[in-house]
Amino acid sequence: MPDRKVGGFEDELLDATPFLRAFARTLCHDPEQAEDLAQEALLRAWQCRDQFQPGTNLRAWLATILRNRFYSLGRRRKWHADYDQEIIERTLVAPDDQQAIVELEDVRRALSMLPDFQREALILVGAGGMSYE
Repeated sequence: MPDRKVGGFEDELLDATPFLRAFARTLCHDPEQAEDLAQEALLRAWQCRDQFQPGTNLRAWLATILRNRFYSLGRRRKWHADYDQEIIERTLVAPDDQQAIVELEDVRRALSMLPDFQREALILVGAGGMSYE
């Protein structure tokens, strides 16, 4: 008997798949993203099939799962930037003068060996532009 129930749910899920894909396309406006979203919703529905109440509207239940997933992904995307290889390559360039990096590291190391009051005074005068007094 349980196999029959799962088989019935599986058949209904398969019948609702075209509807779910179409609904995903209306939300995403991107066919590839819509297909991924529909597949995720189907997977989630399958994983939560024991929560579906037989006799209720499966399409409405699936649409709710898909819509909630769409909004969750949208909230996550708000905090993530798109990766653009060309922009990254223009932004992350190695400095031409590698010697300057070595010298800067030498200065940092020398500063760390000074007592605190001498290091602070040197930074205030050299980098801060303050007078020695």
